[in-house]
Amino acid sequence: MPVLVVGSYNCDMLFRSERLPARGETRLGTFATAHGGKGFNQAVAAHRAGAETTFAGALGADAQGEQVQAFATAIGLPCRWQQGSEPTGVACVVSETSGENQIVVAPGSNLELTYRADDLPDRPADGCTVLLAQQECSLELTRQALADAAQRGALAMLNPAPADLAGAETLLDLTDLVTPNEAEFAALLAARTGEALPADWASAPPEQLQQWCGQLGGGTVVITMGRRGGFFSVPADNYWQLPEAYGRYEALSVNAIDTTGAGDAFNGNLAAALARGEALQPALTRAAAAAALSTTALGAAPSMPDAAAVDRLLSSIPETS
Repeated sequence: MPVLVVGSYNCDMLFRSERLPARGETRLGTFATAHGGKGFNQAVAAHRAGAETTFAGALGADAQGEQVQAFATAIGLPCRWQQGSEPTGVACVVSETSGENQIVVAPGSNLELTYRADDLPDRPADGCTVLLAQQECSLELTRQALADAAQRGALAMLNPAPADLAGAETLLDLTDLVTPNEAEFAALLAARTGEALPADWASAPPEQLQQWCGQLGGGTVVITMGRRGGFFSVPADNYWQLPEAYGRYEALSVNAIDTTGAGDAFNGNLAAALARGEALQPALTRAAAAAALSTTALGAAPSMPDAAAVDRLLSSIPETS
């Protein structure tokens, strides 16, 4: 079933050192470049997961734009590129050997991306179309994309990252599914309700987490919590017309070397699984496996696993009685 990812492409500048530098500190390390951007990473992830995926993004008239077009063609990912007047987006990613990272993004032409309704396929008779957006492009672009998806019966899915986009909480009423990480969830809830969560909120009982999720409004909430897995909350009025439900899901243990793009692997695989008609909880398990696998390789888009690799990891997990 089709997935349309509307969002950012960034050329990633990857710096790697034994540990992250402290403020004012210079450290020696290694350097490489890779294809990235939350939107593009998620599109690659959904494509490699087997979904019929299209990516809509913007590029500058520069070498970085030419290189990603060649990469997308090589992996067979259909793209709807728009030409911007600004340079292609760039991200500086500094990571340490433990896998933790810090990222600064210069969005460039990503902020010139406009939404084109013709890019969104009609909802198929035997499944759903998923529109997946993030927050590395303009707020108005994301609002238009989510509103059009909701109006046309597609699953409107928002990964609200990065967390510092002013007005992001106004998008929640347009979503069927929102997937914040811990920092993003806390920021959204504070903007929505004025309520600041306690420092240890992620360890609260499921009933309390479900109550906070309900205060966001909008649709289903999936909070990603890294190595601790995550939490999902399905309201009574949801896209799938499922019974109300909530609970935690587990992360998978792997030897992580770079966490860059793990959230994108999660979101792309979740979108692909839901487009295929999988139930939410099995889809979350699959997305968590893809996220774990992505941390075992360097870079963002290049580290997105394919469906066969996710299958192998899931099949290696002992069944519990």
